[in-house]
Amino acid sequence: MKSLLLELKTRKPADYPDSLIEATTAIIENPQLLSVVTNIVFLKTNAFDSVSLCTTMSLLTKWFTHLERIGLAFPSNFDLSFFISGIKVALEMDHSVSTPRTLHLLFKILHYFPLDQRAIIVQELFSAKFFYQLFFSWSYNIRDVFIALFLYQVEYFFVIRTTDTLNMGGPSDGNDLVAAIGIAQNAALNGGSQSVRKP
Repeated sequence: MKSLLLELKTRKPADYPDSLIEATTAIIENPQLLSVVTNIVFLKTNAFDSVSLCTTMSLLTKWFTHLERIGLAFPSNFDLSFFISGIKVALEMDHSVSTPRTLHLLFKILHYFPLDQRAIIVQELFSAKFFYQLFFSWSYNIRDVFIALFLYQVEYFFVIRTTDTLNMGGPSDGNDLVAAIGIAQNAALNGGSQSVRKP
C-alpha cells in the first residue's frame, strides 16, 4: 500500500502506467482511501497542463464510478473542501478541452455524493463566478456539457428527485433550484444526508 501511494506521489498523472491505475482502482474498494488518492492526484496535477488535467479528471471519473458500480456507499471521510478547490481551479482555466472534461466528471458522479455535499457543489456551479462563464462560454463543448449537467444532474437528480425523496407534498416542477438547495441544507443539518442513485 505504501509503495503504491509513493508511486502516485512521484509520477505525474499523465505518466501513470495502466498497471498503477488498475492497482489504485482495486485499493479504493476500501472507500476510505478514495479521499487519499484524490488528494494526491490533485496535488500532482499542473492546472496549466491540459493533458495532465484531463488525465486527472478521467482518473477521478474511473474511481468514483467504480465505487458506485460495485455498490459501495460514499466514504464518510471524503475531503469535500479539497475536492471543490481542485474543481474550481480546473474550471478557472476555461480551456476548451480540460473544462468540458471537468464538467463531464461532475456529470458522471454528482448523484453519488450525499445530499448535503451535492448541495454545496451545486451552489459553487451556480455562483456568479462560474454560472455565466460556463452557460455563455465561448466554447461550444463547454456550453454543451454544462447544459447537459444542468438538465440531467441538477434539474432531474438534484431538484426533481430530491424534492420527491424528501416528500415535499407532491412532484416538483423542477424549476425551484434555490428551494431544493435549501431543503438539502436543512436535511444535512437534521442529519438527513441522503443519496439519490441512478435508476
